[in-house]
Amino acid sequence: MATQVLIEADTVQVNGAGKYRLYASCTDKGSLQDVYIFLINIVNASNPLTDTFERVIKVADFEAALDLKTNRAVAVMAGRTQWRSSQMWKYFDDVEVAAAAKIVLQDEINRLTNDYTAYTVNFADMGTVESFPTTEPSATDALKNTYETDKTAYEDALVEKEAAAATLTAAQTTYDTTVTSIENRDALKDEFSALIIGVEDARQTWSNFMGTPPGTQADSAWIVDEIENFINEYAVAPGSGVDVPVANLETAKNYYEQNRRSTKNNVVNGTFATTKTGLDTLLSTIDTTWCKTDADLISAASALATAKTAKVEADADVSAKYAQMDTAYAAAKAVCPQWNVDAPPPPLP
Repeated sequence: MATQVLIEADTVQVNGAGKYRLYASCTDKGSLQDVYIFLINIVNASNPLTDTFERVIKVADFEAALDLKTNRAVAVMAGRTQWRSSQMWKYFDDVEVAAAAKIVLQDEINRLTNDYTAYTVNFADMGTVESFPTTEPSATDALKNTYETDKTAYEDALVEKEAAAATLTAAQTTYDTTVTSIENRDALKDEFSALIIGVEDARQTWSNFMGTPPGTQADSAWIVDEIENFINEYAVAPGSGVDVPVANLETAKNYYEQNRRSTKNNVVNGTFATTKTGLDTLLSTIDTTWCKTDADLISAASALATAKTAKVEADADVSAKYAQMDTAYAAAKAVCPQWNVDAPPPPLP
């Protein structure tokens, strides 16, 4: 029968601050001795809310000689500082740490159930007379082989952890670079938009000046009309003394009118209009020609999130593989203290 454990992982408010909560409750002992599989520290005997989670118990913690109470009140009355509970709870400030802790908790519960099964099936013995020597394969060799296998698995997990770290670093760099590129692109688009507005304002100003809207006193056409009216008003016969200045004014007027029309056609309707059209075209192509796009940013953010999750899982896997290797090493040394292994377990990373 399988051991059943309810696990909850959510967010809560603790003293006004947001926390990541990890909660577990053993609801069915399965093949275990009982459901009280979490070791809890009693910090303040009069305040249960200050209790803290220590760890998932080990098989030896079921031992009656240890007398670990399964009731807090009884434990407090006995002067104990720890007790076994069917529930655990812990709060975290960082979501990545909380996610890793959840994986470790599951691994530890799994370890307990496997160890307890191994204890009851392969080790617990109320007293059996054995005959020696035996022709059975060496149990010691089997334990040593288990250690070597677990050590290889641990070393592989370290390689995976390093690869996950490298992938995370690369993903973070790509994301940061993409964010900077998008910010630069948007700034350039803003500058282009401002230039387009400026060109259009200038074109409109020139158009108003070079055009012929009636009653516009600043309009160049109005100036030509006023000069024409003046010439007509003061037109005199040849030799009057003012006929030459009037004729010169007529020539100047005609020259001004010719250049006014040319400027309107070539500058207002030509250069300004062409420049604005060119800027509009450039603005419309920035999104498609820029090296980084909004789609790139979405992809980079997704890759970064995936890399973070993989890194958390790789860290947790290293811890689990190390614990498994360390347990195998201790088991082999326990039955063969004189065993000089070539490469004992390294320190926990």
